[in-house]
Order: sequence, then structure tokens, then C-alpha cells
Amino acid sequence: MQTDTGQSPADQIIGAFGGIRAMQRALREKHPNLVKNWSTSGRIPHYREDQIRRAAAEGRINLPEGAMLQLFPKLAA
Repeated sequence: MQTDTGQSPADQIIGAFGGIRAMQRALREKHPNLVKNWSTSGRIPHYREDQIRRAAAEGRINLPEGAMLQLFPKLAA
């Protein structure tokens, strides 16, 4: 799924961190291809949402909320 920017929501989130390696460092992730695989597939597993939000808060990174909602839709109450 791509937005009108031509980037997938996953790529928008990765870009907010400053790129693949920067996001990998922010998440303290040791697997070198993890974030790259997210970029390639255009998807980020739902169970990573909290980790991404915490890392963004720690790094004072403004996440693109539209992209976050596309990847991690909130369940209706």
C-alpha cells in the first residue's frame, strides 16, 4: 500500500527515524535485516507498535500518524 507520497506507510515510519540503520539503532535491534525487510515488504508486525512508539518518544521523533494508523489500525470500541 502506498500513499500519495509514493512511499509505503512502513517507509514513512522508517524515514521518520532517519532511515533503516537509524531505526534499527533506535529499536536496539541486533538483526541487521529486520528493518530492511519491513521496508521491502511495506509491512511492520503489529506487535512492534509499542516498541516503535517508545523509541520515537525517546528520540523525540514525530511519527507520521497517518502511516501509523494504516499499519496499526485501532480496533473499534
